[in-house]
Amino acid sequence: MKKFNLNEVGRETPYIIAEVSANHKQNKDFAMSLIDLAVESGADAVKFQTYTPDSITVNSDLDYFKIGRNNNWSGKSLYELYESGYTPYEWHQDLFDYAYHKKIMPFSSVFSEVDLDFLETLNCQIYKIASYEANDIQLIKKIAQKNKPVFLSVGSCSELEVDLAISTLKKYLNENFVIFNCLSAYPAPINEMSFQRIPRLINEFGVKAGFSDHSSNSDSALVSYALGARFFEKHIMLNEKYQPLDFEFSLTGEEFIDYVNKLHNVSQGMANSKFEVQNSEIVNTVFKRSLFASKNIKKGDVFSEENIKSIRPSIGLHPSKYYEIIGKKSKKNIKKYSPLSEDDY
Repeated sequence: MKKFNLNEVGRETPYIIAEVSANHKQNKDFAMSLIDLAVESGADAVKFQTYTPDSITVNSDLDYFKIGRNNNWSGKSLYELYESGYTPYEWHQDLFDYAYHKKIMPFSSVFSEVDLDFLETLNCQIYKIASYEANDIQLIKKIAQKNKPVFLSVGSCSELEVDLAISTLKKYLNENFVIFNCLSAYPAPINEMSFQRIPRLINEFGVKAGFSDHSSNSDSALVSYALGARFFEKHIMLNEKYQPLDFEFSLTGEEFIDYVNKLHNVSQGMANSKFEVQNSEIVNTVFKRSLFASKNIKKGDVFSEENIKSIRPSIGLHPSKYYEIIGKKSKKNIKKYSPLSEDDY
């Protein structure tokens, strides 16, 4: 498979990433099936999350390591959550090989230097930095120093944190990275999506923009594309029945196909700024107006407001010829309600 080059993707056509996350339920066959789903849906890449519980937190029952009541994962400790969702290291080689065999780009989110070193042994071509690691400048620096494309999400980040992360990436990667607007809520409500961050990222921060989508449909992605985002990340699941960890903000295969198609349709719809008849309109252009005789007109009669009219359909003289024909004499007899032509005057 061709090596990933950030400069060759994400111009007008959206680059769409299928996020496996913890939705394999720690079943390797499910993980393989999610790769198949990503391929069948038309995604460009499939993303995993590479960590162990110890990459992210510590195994403690102290209250501040427990997840609050207003969270979807309430009652668990952080360690328990990540223990139930991580992708075993020993799966990675097979998952990457299978994805390459299926002609889809595999890559992963990285959560620690240990995870980064492991992914380097797989020659991972892209590194993702999740929103909750976007304030870890030391980790961002370590990842950027690998000199590979980086995708970084900025959900729940302050402006200072965004500025620091971008400055660090620019120092080591120049322009070889994408910043993903993101709302770190699961599922994410559209009224808090802060879509205007996207043109700010592009125009003020001077970076490529993406959207990490935790919503329950495609609406936010379509708005984000219209505002300039060209990279999209969306969680996928095999179905809702087996209740994967992230099911509340993940799409099934059929839903993800629709998501991908809508993004591609919108990108095609925004590709043309010319005013011209589109293919889908051709059959209906007959409903435009043109000039007709509104009375019987004899040869030699003068065309006037009393005997010609602009009406539908558009089989007669273009309405722009109205003032040109007024005052001219008819060259022939014209029956009432007949379309006019340039041969008539």
